[in-house]
Amino acid sequence: MSSSGDLRNWERWYEKSVVSSSDLVNWEIYSWRFQSWLYGYRQVLLLIMYMYQTDVGRSLFSCVELMRAQVPLNLWYAYGDLSYEEEVSLSRVACDILEGARNIRKAMHHQALEIVKLACSEIKCLDNAKASSILIGPFLSGVQNGIHEIVKEILESFPQAITFADDESHSIFHLAVMYRHEKIYKIVHQQSGHFKMSLSLLLDNARNNILHLVAYKPHQDRLDISTRSFLKMQRELQWYKEVERFVLPQERKSKNADGKTPLTIFNEEHHELAANETQWMIGMATSCTVAASLIATVAFAAAITVPGGNNSKGFPMFSEENAYVVFAISDALALLASITTVLSFLSIFTSRYAVHDFLYALPNRLIIGLISLFLSVTSLMTAFSSTMFLVHAQKNVLILVLIIAFASAPVTLFACLQLPPLLSMIKSTYGPSIFD
Repeated sequence: MSSSGDLRNWERWYEKSVVSSSDLVNWEIYSWRFQSWLYGYRQVLLLIMYMYQTDVGRSLFSCVELMRAQVPLNLWYAYGDLSYEEEVSLSRVACDILEGARNIRKAMHHQALEIVKLACSEIKCLDNAKASSILIGPFLSGVQNGIHEIVKEILESFPQAITFADDESHSIFHLAVMYRHEKIYKIVHQQSGHFKMSLSLLLDNARNNILHLVAYKPHQDRLDISTRSFLKMQRELQWYKEVERFVLPQERKSKNADGKTPLTIFNEEHHELAANETQWMIGMATSCTVAASLIATVAFAAAITVPGGNNSKGFPMFSEENAYVVFAISDALALLASITTVLSFLSIFTSRYAVHDFLYALPNRLIIGLISLFLSVTSLMTAFSSTMFLVHAQKNVLILVLIIAFASAPVTLFACLQLPPLLSMIKSTYGPSIFD
C-alpha cells in the first residue's frame, strides 16, 4: 500500500469513525513502516493531537507512545513549529510523559526529557495565562511523582510555576514534603528566600501548614522506597526536623481545622510505626545480648585456662610464642567487646522509647552494640585460631591454612548478614543529610 493510499484510508476512517478503539490497537501501529509513515505527514500528527480529546484519539496516541520514545521526539524535531490552537494537546502529551518517565528505560527517559525541554521552549512564546493552563497539570504531576528533572525544566522555562497549587491548595513545597521527595524539596530551597518563606506560610483547605503536612505519614510506597524497615521512623523524624527548622516558631504550635498541632499529628500518625520499630529493636537486642553473653563466658573461660597449661612457676607454657600473644590480646578484646555489647543492648531495654529517641539515641545504641558484637565474634575466632595453631599446627602449615579458612567462615557469614543494615544505619545517622 502506498503512502498516499495510507493517508486516504486514514482520512476515510476518520470521517466515517467506524473503527473501534480495540480495532485500532490491533492495527499495524507497532510496525516500523507505520512509524516511517507517521514521520512524513504533518497533518496526520495534527489530526492525532486534535483527536486526543476523543476515546479513539487517546487509543491511537497511547499506541504511538508505546512504540518508542524516539518516535514522538523525531516528530517534534521534524515539526517543531506546531501551533498551539488546541492547548490541551500539549498538556496531555506532557502529562503522559510524566506518568511514564519513571518506568521506562534510561534511554527512553532521556528522550522524554528532551520532549519536555522542546515543549517548554515553545511555551515561552505564550502568554502567562495560557502557559499556566498548559503547565499546571504536568508540573503538579511531576512534583507528586518526584520527577525532579521535569520540575526543574518547567521552573527554568516558566518561573511562575512555583506558585501553582492543586485543588486542596497544596503548593510545590507542600507536595514535596507530603510525598517525601527530597530532590524536589531541594529545588524549592534553591529559590529566593522570599519565595520559600511565602510558600512555607501557605495553608491548605484544612488549615494545615507545611509542618502539619510533614507530620502526616506519606503513602506506603514512598515510606518503603530506599528505606529499610528499621529506619522508617528515623527518616520520618529527619523530615519533620528539617521542616521544623525552616518554619517560623509560631508555626510549630499552630492548630489546623481539627485543633491539632503538628507534633500531635506526628505522634498520632506514627504511633503504630514507632510500636513496630520498638518491638523490632527489643527482639534484636534480646538475640544479640544472648550471643554476647555466650561469647563473654567463653572468652573468660579461655583466659583462665590458657592453651598448653602452666609451667612449675605458674607461667603459661607458650608465653614466649608470638601466637600466644595474639591469643591473649584477641581473647581480652573478645571479652571487653562482648561486655560492651551487653551493656549497649541493655540500654535499649531500659529506653523510654519516646518519639525523639528514634532519631539519634536508639540508632546510636544499636550501632555501638552491633559493632561491638562483630568485633567480639572476630576476636573470639582469632583467639580460637591462635590456640589451635599453638597446640596442633606449629609444624604443619597446611593445618594453619585450614584453621584460618574454617575460622573465617562464621565471621564472613556474620558480615554478610549484619553489615548491610549496620552500614545503612551508620549512613543514615552519621552520614550527610538527605537534604544536602
